[in-house]
Amino acid sequence: MQEKQENFSHSINPIDNEEIILWLCFDNLSLKDLPQVRKSIQGSINDVLDVEREYSDHFMLAATEILSNLIQHGKRKQSYINIALYTENRENMKLLILDIGDNGEPIPEFNLKYKTSYDKVQNNIIHDDKNDSGRGMGIIGTIMDDLIYIESKDSPDGLNHIVMEKSLFDINKDDSTDNEHVDTTDKNLYKLFIIDDDRMLRKMLDSLLSKYYKTVVFASAVDALEAFEEEKPDLILSDLLMPEMNGAELREALSNKKNGDITPFIFLSGHPEEAEKDYVSKLGIDGFLNKSIDKNELLETIKRTIKRSQQLKNDIPEQIAKDITTALSPKAPPNTDKWRFAIKSAIAETGGGDLVMHYKTRDGIMVIFADVMGHGVSAKFFAYAYMGYLRSIIRMFMKDGIEPASLLNMLSKNIYEDDFLDECIFTCQAILLGNNGTIKIASAGHPWPIITHGKGDCKLIEISGTLPGMLANANYSQYSHEMDTNDKLILYTDGIIENISRRDPKKAQYLLSKNIRKYSNLKVSVQEMLDNIWEKQLTNFSKAFTDDTTMLAIEYTGK
Repeated sequence: MQEKQENFSHSINPIDNEEIILWLCFDNLSLKDLPQVRKSIQGSINDVLDVEREYSDHFMLAATEILSNLIQHGKRKQSYINIALYTENRENMKLLILDIGDNGEPIPEFNLKYKTSYDKVQNNIIHDDKNDSGRGMGIIGTIMDDLIYIESKDSPDGLNHIVMEKSLFDINKDDSTDNEHVDTTDKNLYKLFIIDDDRMLRKMLDSLLSKYYKTVVFASAVDALEAFEEEKPDLILSDLLMPEMNGAELREALSNKKNGDITPFIFLSGHPEEAEKDYVSKLGIDGFLNKSIDKNELLETIKRTIKRSQQLKNDIPEQIAKDITTALSPKAPPNTDKWRFAIKSAIAETGGGDLVMHYKTRDGIMVIFADVMGHGVSAKFFAYAYMGYLRSIIRMFMKDGIEPASLLNMLSKNIYEDDFLDECIFTCQAILLGNNGTIKIASAGHPWPIITHGKGDCKLIEISGTLPGMLANANYSQYSHEMDTNDKLILYTDGIIENISRRDPKKAQYLLSKNIRKYSNLKVSVQEMLDNIWEKQLTNFSKAFTDDTTMLAIEYTGK
């Protein structure tokens, strides 16, 4: 490849009012030379003329499309091509002209093919006929003011010429025919990935969609995948059949990226039958469009998909919050012929969560009562995940004959050795309710339980232990007690203590015990007793609970 300084030819004679900007002459031009051609055209225009970058891009695109067709699809391979880029003054208007000449066979019916391609573009048809060598001409026609073809027999130098011209004015045209339903303010809101290995289709889609959205264009799915997490697109518009990584493989790969599964994904394909393939239908895509599609339909589909996606993003957090609140609502174990249960709880909007688990054993029922601590909205989500993990660990240790203290020993050791479980603090009590009325309690940093007697007695069980996971080999103590008929065991989380007195937790527990005593001598069910404590006493201390708060009452029905 030679630039004009090295091989200047006068095959075209400049007239007086012409200014040559670039002249390139080639023997046996190949596709590998095109990047340098593009660079020369763009650089020359930007160096000489005060125009927008998009203006030089149009000439670069036009030259690339024409030269690609001449090289790949010429009926007889040409041995010589020259490129002239010059300005011309005409009727008080200055034009920039691109003239590409070659010595190959004339392109048959060029003007008819150009008109057909141009009409399709003007009628908003995105064309994808791989066998149509002139399919890019219509795009060139839309970005140039004029395009003509001169066969060699009609030109003075014996070469075929494709001549394009464009006035040196602002290239941003008012397109009053654009889709009236698309709000152009979206351009500042939403980002689109356009992925297609077809250069002309990429340019067409970018030219159309960049009016309404921020567009990022990729020639390969691999490049788009690498840029996904940094660019964070709001929608992906991708070709289905591409080399190296196809659209389906890209969609699957995005599942491993943050927010990859929830980013809207639309396939564009020249093969509509691909939409019916099983592997496509299982990908969870938001749309499948044939490339021969009306422009307005494409814009409306994108707008509708983005709107639905944004609605889901707004609704999902609220729905997840509801689901998590439901999941974090502790539930009492089912009643048995020996034991009756009642529970009251209040779920705060922020913070951790309370957990009640139970397992039937040969000796009775093991109850796990835990309080996962946390602050802020995110703590709710973490507590939900943490509790699921915690349940799995506890289930792993549960077996017939295990004592509450042994269960907490193993739980604490496992948490100490597990980095994930070490991320959160919680308190816990393990209570074995024996079939014969004997209860055994071990506590890991949890508030003291309270035992009531039918005669009105109320006793705080001052049993404690280190928080789970604080020591490598924690050794928890165990308290045992023989329950009489209608005796009740009251368990509660730290939320109640904070609600009574944040400054003096010990005093708060004694005060709670005093309040419970008022209702322990009444001949009411365990649920009625708990309702009285909760509604008539606890709510007097504060207008609203600031932390998750749970009380579990357990009554022994007698031997």
